[in-house]
Amino acid sequence: MHKRGMMKFSAGVMAFVVGVAFAHAAFSGDKAMLEAFRNGEDIHRDTAARVFGIAPEQVTPEQRSKCKMVNFGIIYGISAFGLSQRLKIPRAEAARLIETYFRLSGAFG
Repeated sequence: MHKRGMMKFSAGVMAFVVGVAFAHAAFSGDKAMLEAFRNGEDIHRDTAARVFGIAPEQVTPEQRSKCKMVNFGIIYGISAFGLSQRLKIPRAEAARLIETYFRLSGAFG
């Protein structure tokens, strides 16, 4: 594939993924994530700030990365085991991330 074609493909995939994340936020009733989308904020940084109880500007790249996996993993039904494997963290920590996400987001609740 051409470099230009690959860039278009990558942009298309990213647009699709963002659309899926927005649909998840809308369907689940996650008001904070919907607000972040509306304001053009980094949804993964916003999720990390909520999950770790810190200001968005205090979120580390590692925290953002973990919550990015939580955001997309939950959309696709990831388990604590699956999340722990992908992030290379203990299963208990992965379970806490998922539980905290659901508690704070009000998703599906």
